[in-house]
Amino acid sequence: MKVAQAIKNSIKHIKWYEWTYSAIFLVATIVLAIVFCSPALVIVNSIVGIISISIVSKGFFLGAFTNIVSAVIYAALSYVNKYYGEALVGLCITLPMSLARIFLWYKNRQKGGFIQIAEKTKWQELAVLGSVALASSVGFYFMLKAFNTSNLIFSTISMTLGCVAGYLQLRRYAYNFVIYIINNIICICLWVPVMMGDIANLPTVVSYVMYTGLNFFGIVNWFSLKKKQQTLQTEVASENATENQSNDKEN
Repeated sequence: MKVAQAIKNSIKHIKWYEWTYSAIFLVATIVLAIVFCSPALVIVNSIVGIISISIVSKGFFLGAFTNIVSAVIYAALSYVNKYYGEALVGLCITLPMSLARIFLWYKNRQKGGFIQIAEKTKWQELAVLGSVALASSVGFYFMLKAFNTSNLIFSTISMTLGCVAGYLQLRRYAYNFVIYIINNIICICLWVPVMMGDIANLPTVVSYVMYTGLNFFGIVNWFSLKKKQQTLQTEVASENATENQSNDKEN
């Protein structure tokens, strides 16, 4: 019952232009998949990915669950195409972070099924994150090289950016979408060569183009949601202060 209510709330808050944008790309993806006889895994990955990112871009708690399904399917697709870095990101990073989101976002959920958008992170946290990401990228490179991963450089960059973006989203920072946009561009560079070898993978490239647009929506939606939440907190704090003053006068 709660799941059905969460889905109902999610649908209710999606704007008409977001519906239109998603519908156009969904239809395009399905048509291309049919025309070029794409494997079922390619079609499912595109559809689930679009739905998942659409939900997360609105700041819905439900996105923590859809990310789990999306991560598993994308990991399978990446493995089949010998993008072992992408597969590792999906299973070893995105999936665990999605599981962690369930607990952390649940503790910070708001009325209407939204999550509480976090305040700006401290520079110390960003410095540590940047240092860890840089050091990890070196390890990722040699690990992926040992797996004979296709497009080694782009795979390494994508894996590193996926970790950074996933962490920022886990922490509920609105600018996680900026990193995801950059990573989407890298992923397009990864999947275009695959598409050139097998046109049946075209829907995957189209999906990443759409993901980029959805992430722009995410930036706008999360900052807008953050502003509304800050305004509400200010109003509540003001009401509490007024109530406390009234109680003090009565005493």
